[in-house]
Amino acid sequence: ISRSSFVSNNGYYRGYKSGRVRDVAFANNLSPAPGKNTYGEYYNPGTTPCIDVANIEASLPTATTVDQSNIISQIQNGDGILKSTNDLMLPTSIDLGSDGRVVLYTTGKVIINGNIAGSSVSDGNGQFNGSQLTIIAKGGIEINALVSRIDANLIAHNSTLSTCNDTRLPRTNVCTQKLTVKGIVAGRKIEWRRNFGTIG
Repeated sequence: ISRSSFVSNNGYYRGYKSGRVRDVAFANNLSPAPGKNTYGEYYNPGTTPCIDVANIEASLPTATTVDQSNIISQIQNGDGILKSTNDLMLPTSIDLGSDGRVVLYTTGKVIINGNIAGSSVSDGNGQFNGSQLTIIAKGGIEINALVSRIDANLIAHNSTLSTCNDTRLPRTNVCTQKLTVKGIVAGRKIEWRRNFGTIG
């Protein structure tokens, strides 16, 4: 990581009932919008996106069950929470459309083999309107080496997120495709396997 192209708010304090905790927000946006003190467009603590996994888990009894046969159509045409207890592969590119709000929750693993493209329009104050996909996988998330764009929140819940599932050596010859993620990336462990270059 290039030190000059990575900035962090060093854990912005946020108030919770249990006391103050630091967030883990970061961005490599070194050029704020004119006249704005933006921080990766999420400087205002009220606009930083929050995904309440516990609340989503509490909603699972009424969520729509999906499997490998219908996962793509449910993501593209659905709205709400989708659930599975299996490993799921997203085998092709997905167009999220303009206004879908989908959460995919699985106790298995999610393998992303194609780009995921959504549409979003910023209002200039850190708020975005448009489609949104959140993937929460307790078995981990793996991203194919050829995937270059993911417009989604990726949460490997108590598990590992790998930015490239090609583990051949030497690594300088694999995982060379640039990957752009427009969303949150979180996991107990994140394997930064891309070899395209520095952040910035």
